[in-house]
Amino acid sequence: MNDHYDNQKLLRVAIIHTSLHKPEELKNKLKAYNIDVVAITELSNRSLCEIDANSTDVILVDLHENVGQELDVLENLLEESALPLLFNDSGTTQFNLSISGADWGKKLALKLRALVEKSSGNIRSSAEQSTVSVKNDIPKIIPATTIPKPIVSSQKQTIAKPHKGAEQVWVLGASLGGPLAARVFLSCLPTDLPIAFVLVQHIGASHITLLSEQLDRATQLKVMTAKEGHTLCDNEVVVAPIEKRIVINDRGEIVLAPILHHSIYSPSIDEVMTDIAEKYHALSGAIVFSGMGNDGEEGSKVIGEHGGVVWAQDSESCVISSMPDCARRTGYVSYSDTPEGLANNLVKYLAQN
Repeated sequence: MNDHYDNQKLLRVAIIHTSLHKPEELKNKLKAYNIDVVAITELSNRSLCEIDANSTDVILVDLHENVGQELDVLENLLEESALPLLFNDSGTTQFNLSISGADWGKKLALKLRALVEKSSGNIRSSAEQSTVSVKNDIPKIIPATTIPKPIVSSQKQTIAKPHKGAEQVWVLGASLGGPLAARVFLSCLPTDLPIAFVLVQHIGASHITLLSEQLDRATQLKVMTAKEGHTLCDNEVVVAPIEKRIVINDRGEIVLAPILHHSIYSPSIDEVMTDIAEKYHALSGAIVFSGMGNDGEEGSKVIGEHGGVVWAQDSESCVISSMPDCARRTGYVSYSDTPEGLANNLVKYLAQN
């Protein structure tokens, strides 16, 4: 073993994993960097009960994008764990590291140590202290020259807009870590913005109403679950349902349509982004918040190709940054920041456009 790691303090790590992974391989990989895996448990509502907090420094939650409705369990981990948590989207992380040629085990070990040091030193705020993501080194703002030219800009004058309700609609896409990010973002917005939002949050169907109520208490905007026939208006946030697909018709009214393509993501951010882009074109927009997997990647392309705006949460402030990182790879993300920074920039953007 490298002398550098021999001299480092032994770090005690507990691994929470999905059944799709081989945690023993991960354990052996981390051992080379003076990290002792003291517990291995499969993801469940009892995962924390099986970990001795007195003999553990940090929890590594090793995930695959096919976690489905287990995202509710992961959100509970965020709320209940007294130990710092590091979420690792194995598939996306290994893909990106294979491109850079970096050693996956070394990168992960450095992240674990940095998280423990930050938690011990109280560097992060109470809302952020217990979480961090394995991320890539991506700049906050991607130069505008890298953004492909919209392919339908010449059609702007001929596109029919909904004749009532909000004229500008942005999709807020979120997954793991998204409820906190969305709450911070919406709490920073004033009530006089000429825009409506559709929040597409990966979450269990039983949590949709609760999420709407929590967000409604946190923001000056009106937050509601999607209702058939409701006219989408400025200063509103409509939370997309799970069992139906939300569509806005030519009158600006919500239609709850059948889901066209079932996928591991529920609801589908890509599907909602595509519908909004095809309806609002250059008056559409999207912000991709914290989450794992790549939902929102294809939708970001569609919104960008229709002349809309795409932003994303920066990697550093995400619980797990796979989703916004995938959106950035499309080349259509023109601005990245913290949830608070995104809100402040949106106010400036709308004032200038």
